[in-house]
Amino acid sequence: MINFEAMNDSNLRYILDNDDIEDAIINSAENVMVVFTQHWCTDWKHMDKELMENYQTDEVDINVYTSIYNQSLLFEPFREFKENVWNSHSIPYMRYYKKGVLIWETGHLSFTDIVSRFTFV
Repeated sequence: MINFEAMNDSNLRYILDNDDIEDAIINSAENVMVVFTQHWCTDWKHMDKELMENYQTDEVDINVYTSIYNQSLLFEPFREFKENVWNSHSIPYMRYYKKGVLIWETGHLSFTDIVSRFTFV
């Protein structure tokens, strides 16, 4: 099953202050995917649709946290952080955690490829 949670400015502020995502998020399940995107991103719209269509999957359990960071008051500092600290210009940009450990970073992926990130580790 896929569980969805929206991130907020407090979550982004934590990242900016600590250079990483909160332990409460990355340890919220065995498999966690954190998505950083912008509202206009068509790749994310397709991925989101595919995730929603497959939310009852029995292939893998994933907690998906999403930040639409261009709608945040922290847009500019977060964008700069993402590009300069995490070295990612991808939109969307995803970070994959298994048992609290970062295992992968990607841009756009299909549902099948997302599942494979967690099942073949």
